[in-house]
Amino acid sequence: MDVLAYFIPGFHIDEFNNEWWGEGFTEWDNIKQSEPLYNGHFQPNKPLNGFYDLLSLDILAKNFKMAKDFGVDSFILYDYWYDGEKPLGSVIDLILKNQKLDFGFSLCWGNHSWTRSWKNRSGSLDVLIEQTYGDVDSIDRQVDFYVTAFLDPRYYKIDGRPLFQIYRPNDIPNLELFISILVNKCLSSGLKRPYLVANYSGSKNTSYLLDIFDSLILTNPTLALYSDSNVFSDEQAFSSRIKDVRNYPGFLKKILYRLQDFLPDKYEVFDYSVANDNLIRQSVSGHKLLGDKVLFSCFSGFDNTPRYKSRAKIVQNADSSVFFETLQSLYNINKSSPYIAINAWNEWGEGMVLEPSSLHGFSFLEAIKKFKKKNKLL
Repeated sequence: MDVLAYFIPGFHIDEFNNEWWGEGFTEWDNIKQSEPLYNGHFQPNKPLNGFYDLLSLDILAKNFKMAKDFGVDSFILYDYWYDGEKPLGSVIDLILKNQKLDFGFSLCWGNHSWTRSWKNRSGSLDVLIEQTYGDVDSIDRQVDFYVTAFLDPRYYKIDGRPLFQIYRPNDIPNLELFISILVNKCLSSGLKRPYLVANYSGSKNTSYLLDIFDSLILTNPTLALYSDSNVFSDEQAFSSRIKDVRNYPGFLKKILYRLQDFLPDKYEVFDYSVANDNLIRQSVSGHKLLGDKVLFSCFSGFDNTPRYKSRAKIVQNADSSVFFETLQSLYNINKSSPYIAINAWNEWGEGMVLEPSSLHGFSFLEAIKKFKKKNKLL
């Protein structure tokens, strides 16, 4: 079993962010300006190695070496594709062009629109760039890029099949066409059929996804915070925030969000140990129902105060010993699973980091190494 970590290809100056948020903006600006919301709330949480630029080959090399040294086997890089427009695409391009960056990677298509949701609630309806799903020609261009990445010798594979993940598969109206073109182009390029993974966060279209994808991966911390133990039930106990407002028609959401913007902001606080207990129960029930068709993920913490300020969601008491026990529990549930995914290596805007931080130091990386050594996975 391998340990994979999601990797955010941000933290560099990008023309899209220059236009949307101001010249020279990177998300380090949000981190630096973050403030605690209550007594005992730790903000800002900063990288021990300093604020960096991911367009530096030296910085990328240091990230990759650190991950390898502590037992992370590969990164899952988020890729954003908007009919050829690629916000934050420069880091992936840089990795593909530099074979000396000797570390495994795979891609996850982060197929969602970008909005001004950081600004206020109604900002979530202010679309900066809309995720669209094009015709065959558009899909061809997108898939050609993916196949080029798959052919890279560093690309992470399962039984020789390149791993490819989709963040919101249910949003894609021409999903079967997209997958068909992807598979055919892989085969015609001499690759094996890709190993297709769908992010799963409680959709009712389980059987449809299982007909198309090799596996579903339980999305965390979303499921651990908002769903009951049976994540594949049609009557899940999602919170009202997830179940109601987000599923309302656009015109009604617009009214509700604007009304809410007149109300005092509220932050939500969760407990890390409770969330991990939920995560393990969900993983057990998912494995009992779907066997090897379900993959597991866990998370190193969560606090999106840098982005949302007083509207933040905060998972407090994150602890590397609980993280270690969660890794061990997931391993024990299904030792034949190809990997466990960790959210995330460097999601500083949401407080999900394995990188050494001012809050936790190297403790989460040490927990991974301890887990790998204990189970002879190094």
